[in-house]
Formats: sequence, structure tokens, C-alpha cells
Amino acid sequence: HSRAIIEIEGLNTKEVLKKGCPFNFNILEKNNSINSTYNGIAFTVDMLNDKPDKVRILVLRSFGESLYHSLTDASLEFGYKSI
Repeated sequence: HSRAIIEIEGLNTKEVLKKGCPFNFNILEKNNSINSTYNGIAFTVDMLNDKPDKVRILVLRSFGESLYHSLTDASLEFGYKSI
């Protein structure tokens, strides 16, 4: 109840996550998850699929909007589209 969930899907998903997180996303595989920070915001990444990459990101609800804006800013160079 206290988490916001953001899902990202596409060929450049890992590249977007690499922009704000120190974790090496090249080793993240399907059905694995990690806890880390993205631009200083603590979050959890759950890898749902790897062809194409699809991740579920969980963050404290109070940081959800800030993380969403950070992720969309990082996605712009890859042709970000909101669904």
C-alpha cells in the first residue's frame, strides 16, 4: 500500500536504468530483482522479461512522482512514449 509501481518495457530499458543507477544491469536476468538507488531515490527493480526487456520498479509512494520524472527524462533520447 505504500509503494508506487512503474513498469518499463523496450529494447533500451537497461540503458535508461543505467543512467541513474550504479548497478550493472547487464547481469540482471529474468525473474531476478535488486535494490539500489536511482538519482538518490531508493527503489527495487524486478526483471519480468528479457526479450524485450521489461522491468517493474517499486518505490516508496512519496518518491514515485520524482522517480517517474527522472526515468522519463532519461528515456527521451530513446524515443520515450507514454501509454
